[in-house]
Amino acid sequence: MFNIYKNKIRYYWLGMKVRRIDRQIKVVNFNKIKTAKIFSRINKAEDYNSLLEFLNLLNTKNIKFSVVCYSENKEELSGFIRSVDLFSKDFIFVSDQDIGFFGKKENDLANYLAEFCDVFIDLCMEDSFAADYIAGLINAGFKVGSFTRKSKFHDLFIDIKNNRDIKYLSQQIEHYLTMIKPAKT
Repeated sequence: MFNIYKNKIRYYWLGMKVRRIDRQIKVVNFNKIKTAKIFSRINKAEDYNSLLEFLNLLNTKNIKFSVVCYSENKEELSGFIRSVDLFSKDFIFVSDQDIGFFGKKENDLANYLAEFCDVFIDLCMEDSFAADYIAGLINAGFKVGSFTRKSKFHDLFIDIKNNRDIKYLSQQIEHYLTMIKPAKT
């Protein structure tokens, strides 16, 4: 019962914060992206491997990126934290303890949210306050995510209900962002 009220309060507060943000949507083609921020929930090793595969693609396209990996508790992340080597400076690991009741921002997460990027890519497919908090408050020109979540903070939703995994979602995001032709300004 308490969790129901807790979530209503948290989402009400988040909605108020998001409405105060003056944000202009800037549609971007995948081949024109210079900076990207990625959010992913890591549940198993194959999620982590799919994420690294997607990051290698971004690396080959010379896209500067940073990543937030989320788990409900720090213990789940400890194995992945030890295995990060190639991109370690670009990874931030967060859990519910880092977000807090009202989305209290910790040091690295606050910087991650504040710094502008061309595109925010949300690879999380489960509903959580942490995922909505980051998607809602991130400073990004264009936000892309899965349609499987109830989040309303993306500019482009990708429907992957028949194949819910990070590898497929990242392939679809690359596909659709490559097809986009932004309006000339």
